[in-house]
Amino acid sequence: TSTKEYWHVDLPGTPEGEPLVIKGAVVVATQQGLVRAYSRYLAGGSDAPTILWEWQAPQGLSCPPVALASTVYSPSDKDIVIVPLQGGEVWALDLSGFMDISQPGGPNDGPYTSEPSPQGTHADIVWSASLPGEVKRVMPAFGRIYVLTAEDTLYALDDDNGTVTLTLPLQEITDVLFGERYLYVANSSGALLFMEPATGKVVYSLNPTNESITHLRYSSGWLYTLTETHLIALDGDPDDNSDGKIDINDTDEGMTDAEVGPMDLIFVTNLTASPTGFFCSGEDLVLIGEEDGIEVYDVEKRSMRYRVEEDFRGFVGASKSLILYSSSGVSLLTLPPTPSLPETLWSVSIEAFSLSFLDGYLYIYRPGGLTVLGSENKPPWVSINSPREGDVFFTEEEIEVDLGGSYDPDGDEITFVIISDKEGVLYRGGADGASIVFSEEGRHLLTVRAEDPYGSFSVKRLNVTALEKKITLFPSPALNVAVLLCYGGTGYVEFSEADVAGIEGRALVQPVSMRFVPLFENEPYLISWANISFDSSGVLPPFGMNLSRAGVFKLVNEEWVRMSGGRGPGERVYWANTTEFGSAEMTVVAGILDNQRPSLFGGTATRLRRGEYDFSIYYLDYDDDEPLEVVLVVDNQTEYSMVQEDPFAYEYAKGVKFVARSVRVPRGGGEWHTYYFYARDSYLGGKSRYYSLHILPNHPPVPVPGVSMKVKVNQFVTFNGSRSYDPDGDPLSYYWDFDIRDGFQVEKEGAVVVWMFTEPGNYTVTLKVDDGELNATAYIHVEVYEPEKASPRGPSVLLGAAILLLVVIIFVAVFLLVRKHREEAEIERMWEAEEEESATYRRKGKIEE
Repeated sequence: TSTKEYWHVDLPGTPEGEPLVIKGAVVVATQQGLVRAYSRYLAGGSDAPTILWEWQAPQGLSCPPVALASTVYSPSDKDIVIVPLQGGEVWALDLSGFMDISQPGGPNDGPYTSEPSPQGTHADIVWSASLPGEVKRVMPAFGRIYVLTAEDTLYALDDDNGTVTLTLPLQEITDVLFGERYLYVANSSGALLFMEPATGKVVYSLNPTNESITHLRYSSGWLYTLTETHLIALDGDPDDNSDGKIDINDTDEGMTDAEVGPMDLIFVTNLTASPTGFFCSGEDLVLIGEEDGIEVYDVEKRSMRYRVEEDFRGFVGASKSLILYSSSGVSLLTLPPTPSLPETLWSVSIEAFSLSFLDGYLYIYRPGGLTVLGSENKPPWVSINSPREGDVFFTEEEIEVDLGGSYDPDGDEITFVIISDKEGVLYRGGADGASIVFSEEGRHLLTVRAEDPYGSFSVKRLNVTALEKKITLFPSPALNVAVLLCYGGTGYVEFSEADVAGIEGRALVQPVSMRFVPLFENEPYLISWANISFDSSGVLPPFGMNLSRAGVFKLVNEEWVRMSGGRGPGERVYWANTTEFGSAEMTVVAGILDNQRPSLFGGTATRLRRGEYDFSIYYLDYDDDEPLEVVLVVDNQTEYSMVQEDPFAYEYAKGVKFVARSVRVPRGGGEWHTYYFYARDSYLGGKSRYYSLHILPNHPPVPVPGVSMKVKVNQFVTFNGSRSYDPDGDPLSYYWDFDIRDGFQVEKEGAVVVWMFTEPGNYTVTLKVDDGELNATAYIHVEVYEPEKASPRGPSVLLGAAILLLVVIIFVAVFLLVRKHREEAEIERMWEAEEEESATYRRKGKIEE
């Protein structure tokens, strides 16, 4: 921001709040009730802004006005200024309109109008509302105007017409704040309420402290609470699974470090003095104003970075700068990222009550009026292509600083200044490229400042390190390993051939351990880089080892990871570079480490019956390692061991199938489940992708027991329920009861059964079918009867017997008469042929036969 005065206007009365800079207008208000809108920018050739509209309230203001305006980030269908008056009145004025009248008291031409040539400058009144109680704060949010009164009652007004849509009586309120999702309300007892803005329903009630909460701020999902002695950072939405409850099922989003009771607590830090102001600058800094200074807290490190000792009335903060204002003037300070003293970039002797900053302009309420600092002069843009954050260099070595791409939006000439916090100014000039040299060893904070001739500038900073160059060469006969090490610090590097466990039988490597030994206790050191090379041309690798796995490896989280590098001129010459020294000691292995992570693919789930599945997966290990375990994990919590489908398949490099049989998956209506597979060989583990499993809603089966019937007692009867079915196709179990009078008792099982009733009567037969989860019953009626018995012997029986005897006698008599007649005829023929003896004998013989 330029310190040149852009324009100034006198105001009658004492300013209230801070200037409202909205779109093309600046709205000012006085405690005496005057509200006036000026144009932000001067018309051509003019030295004073145009008055767009003004309104004299019937009484004074009770608290600062606020604006509701449509922006790219906060779209709205209206632009209004909300003015709270003494006595509980709230007025809404059209930001861009005014009344077309030739004299006071003319008709209102309606809200949201704009006249380029007004006859008068009176504001358009959109609506007004009257509330019981003095207004002490106004907050536009979520399509409403929220008003807090002195009686600690929160009202929600419709921003279209001012109608009261919600009334919330509260108690001992110390601060109210709106976040992305909730309305946060704090009170003097340390309670913190999370409320739904539309209904006022209390979703969560927390007690992060027993002290009175004086200030609330919300930034990047974090809710900061301020007490007289502590700064407390909470998760702004602890309901991480969005079920409306804060409970054990809420998983941490990842930005918090502890679960304390029903909330995500990020950190708590002590204050050195009572706070008077509070400002959050994104995810970097929290600025807390106190009576004699400002504490700057580092959010990442969760501690105070430094303290700015300044006398001030108020401040406006940003991520890298701070504007202080007081009775003596206004100052712009830089906020360095390290605990060093802030730099004052400029200051002006203007007594300020309050101020606003937007687009390079500073709007300052001062005694008697409003002053605007700044101009159309825009600051240069500085771009640092090299070096980069964290780069390491050596002392007395030329370092090229590339500032190509830096520019000034106005086309002004740029002067670059490169400053080291250790050695001061290293370069000043107009070229966008320069060479600098560090003479002092250690970490340097480089500041690159781009200035134009009119006081506008921009700054970028980065950290680099300068080391005194020390190079040590360590040769090893095994595998021809050589280490070229460059480091800085007072001490020396000790090399050794370390013992490395966990790679026996799977590697041909040369372990090398490097350890920095300081000459004095707690002497600082920094290892810059190491180049490790080896030549395995004369070494025959063990059978089965993969030569493509040759390289230099470092142990990271119990896993050997190949370091960045490449191959040398020969086919089996390898090298690697590292700057990954996290401590004074590091061990690497150079050679062939033939252990690749197993992979899992082709996962399937085969349904056996509802909720019961067979799972399978293919295990592949290019090292041909047999797995120690293959595990199925359902819903990220239940594990099932898997077995090899073919126990005689050993070609793991080609893929072997593993199965888990008859796994019961929790059932429910329309549920989705996830599952994955995990396998581990002797050294490494592998995990498959996630699979989905959808269990459809279960429907009850339909029993069909047949039809009612009538049967005899002691007779076997067949009952057929095989026409019963399940809508989901689930297998069914059949249970029969043949007399419901004594309650349902399973007397037979099966789709088709046979039963005998031993007593006559009417029976209700019940068929119950079950699909393993749901069951249903149906009934048929069976009438069991006893057949009629035979009558005793009487006259009819005797008569029948007599007739039968008579028929037998007649048949015998007829038979005897016929036989006698045949014999007499035969004898007569015998006598007639008496002379023929031979014939007579023959006939006689026949008669005798």
